[in-house]
Amino acid sequence: MDVQHHIVTIMDPLKISKKLRTYEKNFNYFTKSRDLGTWTICTAVGYPLQNDFSSCGVYCLKFLDRYLSKTDTSLELNVQAERFTIGSEIVQAVQTKGAVMTCFLCAKEPTNMRACSCCKRNFHKKCMTPGLCSLCSIFPPGECNRKFYHF
Repeated sequence: MDVQHHIVTIMDPLKISKKLRTYEKNFNYFTKSRDLGTWTICTAVGYPLQNDFSSCGVYCLKFLDRYLSKTDTSLELNVQAERFTIGSEIVQAVQTKGAVMTCFLCAKEPTNMRACSCCKRNFHKKCMTPGLCSLCSIFPPGECNRKFYHF
């Protein structure tokens, strides 16, 4: 939503919505009843289309991430890898300094923990392959650190 210019941009990664004018009419009915003026509703462009009915959150989050970081929003997604990245970023975000360290992968209590020899994050022994966490075993050496934000 661009509040300053009264524009709502809709991202529809399934391209199934054909009711843009209906949305605009209903939204403007609501905004006028609240003295918020008239708004324009448009469709975002330049994003990959999803091929299932369960990945819209991944597509929207990745679009927003790319848009805000000023990178190409039209690149195709590896949904499985992006799901893993999003989950890992959430777990990492809750592991703040001074907090009890939990497993980076499952976020459960810190028992039987090991540090990954590549990224140095903490994991349960069962959440790791020998010496490497599941993130580092998926990506080439050094790549996992570029795939995840550090808070």
